[in-house]
Amino acid sequence: MNQESNAYTAATDNTQSQPTAPVSPARAELDVRMNAKYIYDMLLYHMYSTLGGFLINMVGLTIIIMGGMRLYFGQATLLSAAAYCAFGVLLLAATPASLKMRANNTMKLNKYQDTLHYGFDNSGIDETIEGGTNHYGWNQVEKAVSTPKTISFYMEGNDSVLVFPKECFDNETFQSAMWYLSHNVVMGKIYIH
Repeated sequence: MNQESNAYTAATDNTQSQPTAPVSPARAELDVRMNAKYIYDMLLYHMYSTLGGFLINMVGLTIIIMGGMRLYFGQATLLSAAAYCAFGVLLLAATPASLKMRANNTMKLNKYQDTLHYGFDNSGIDETIEGGTNHYGWNQVEKAVSTPKTISFYMEGNDSVLVFPKECFDNETFQSAMWYLSHNVVMGKIYIH
């Protein structure tokens, strides 16, 4: 009887310790009508999350502070201090203004004139655009980030960014898309909270 109970225990322990494969959700489908504000949101994030964007801001602020300090210590006239400040403000405003123009120009591309359709599954992301389909494998995702208005996937190799406005997702589609992302892309590449 002791041998039977040991065999039963071993069999029970063996079946309990086997991991079950995660069950993937149904394919997630998403329609996107692109807008310049979504492109602008992604461009702002991209610019200001890099060292270059940080340095541009620091240089602009330094010029403004320098103008104020020179005026305070009597090393500059009010007019030259105002010129320092104006140049600093211009430098700080130039980047967002140029990104806004770039977003508006991007919206003039033919591919953004119609609704884009995306499908997410274990093989990757399918993008239906202008009657054709592009397939992006999960191994091409260099980085996935969340901005205030979008979720963007930076893709390796072809310098593309897939931009998904958050308002285009319903709860089920969002959960399915994020499930595929989290199960197929290394966590160190995902910056979505």
